[in-house]
Amino acid sequence: MPAFVPVIICGGSGSRLWPSSRQQLPKPFALLPGRANPLIDDTYQRVTGAPLTPTAVITITAAEYAFLCQERYTAVGATPPHFVIAEPLAKNTAPAIAVATEFARRRFGEDTIIAVLPADHGIDNMPVYRRVLNTALAAAAKDQMVLLGMQPSYAATGFGYIECGDELAPEVYRVARFIEKPDTVRAEQFIQDKNFLWNGGTFCFNVKQGLAQIAAHAPAISAALPAVFADDSGSGNLLPAAAAYEQFPAISFDYAVMEKTDCAAVVRAQDFNWTDIGSWRAVADSVPADGDGNRLLGDVVLQECADCFVSADGGRLVTGLGLADIYIMDTPDALLVAGAKQTENVRHIFTALGQRQEALLPPTVRRPWGSYTVLAEGNGYKVKRIDVLPQQKLSLQSHRKRSEHWTCIHGAMGIVIEERDFIMAVDESCRIPLGAKHRMYNNTDAPAAIIEVQIGDYLDEDDIIRYEDIYGRT
Repeated sequence: MPAFVPVIICGGSGSRLWPSSRQQLPKPFALLPGRANPLIDDTYQRVTGAPLTPTAVITITAAEYAFLCQERYTAVGATPPHFVIAEPLAKNTAPAIAVATEFARRRFGEDTIIAVLPADHGIDNMPVYRRVLNTALAAAAKDQMVLLGMQPSYAATGFGYIECGDELAPEVYRVARFIEKPDTVRAEQFIQDKNFLWNGGTFCFNVKQGLAQIAAHAPAISAALPAVFADDSGSGNLLPAAAAYEQFPAISFDYAVMEKTDCAAVVRAQDFNWTDIGSWRAVADSVPADGDGNRLLGDVVLQECADCFVSADGGRLVTGLGLADIYIMDTPDALLVAGAKQTENVRHIFTALGQRQEALLPPTVRRPWGSYTVLAEGNGYKVKRIDVLPQQKLSLQSHRKRSEHWTCIHGAMGIVIEERDFIMAVDESCRIPLGAKHRMYNNTDAPAAIIEVQIGDYLDEDDIIRYEDIYGRT
């Protein structure tokens, strides 16, 4: 039996589900309202449960998210070996899939069958989903380039459609044509026709055929692959050089390969609930409605309101009076209020925010060593809680424009200030003068935490000079 290797594509800008997702915590990693786990957890688990038996799992993501992938896989107790490809530049899905396919060839052989899966979709009814995916994998073993086509539930204009051609096997059809995001009239016609499916963005193919089709239809991508793997050891993760990635054209796999190949097939995926969680409407639709059509999460009190969605995730009471068709998303540091018909346009708000911290960073910021949470800030000061994971340490650094005061509140924190190196226990404090080299570390097997008070006239994160860092940051 050939190896089966899921390839999870994980990235995004965080724009469409702001303020729950942010630029440095896009939706696959964010805990969205009403969900028990981040989407990447669910994606990993749905392709590693019986009867699917993957040889390994590959995740391709932006370099800045690589540690988040490793963190999430540790959290779910990842069993199959997992590899992370850290892209230095965003070049759309065709280069990403090409790199992952070549990676799979080098690790597992050209007969390997891969399933390329977005990390940000929602799926219910795992047994049916896995059966459908197995059908696609069987077709891929016969040299078909296979997509999962989702049964439309409404006349969507934001999805691409696939028209089914001749039946090749039960539930498997030749692709007659692709239709990109139709207008409402055509979408209504497709729903009535019953022969059109949504393009769900999942691809299955064997590695040899996949690389052959990339070479035939996207030769520029194929030609750039050797440089990406110039420094590949053939064992662990892949960290391509930016110069190699610059050679790739930025293009989607659909445009570059699937719409050109003559061996495209589609599996009619039905009887499980698929959701492209690409807007607040999709999130709201997963929450049960009350008698007035309101969908509420958290501490919410509404009076004389109808057809509203309110997510109170900011740690406070949210109330509403006399509202209709309004969406409210409250987080600890940002509040979004939008008309129901505008939820697809939240990205415009995100763009308008520019480099504001509320667009870039979530309230709790994950780092390879742990996390920090801003508790309070004002003119000349900022207060943080810093949590350091066991056996981890921050960079050796200094600041040009601020001093810091640290008080240990949990565990035992190692401290370096210039030539001093000591352990700070709970209720003990120290001061880091302006310009002093310093770091904290946790050499224990339990978490440790401090409260940090910053004092200065500039307190943003870019006031850091790094001298040593075990994570390779500069």
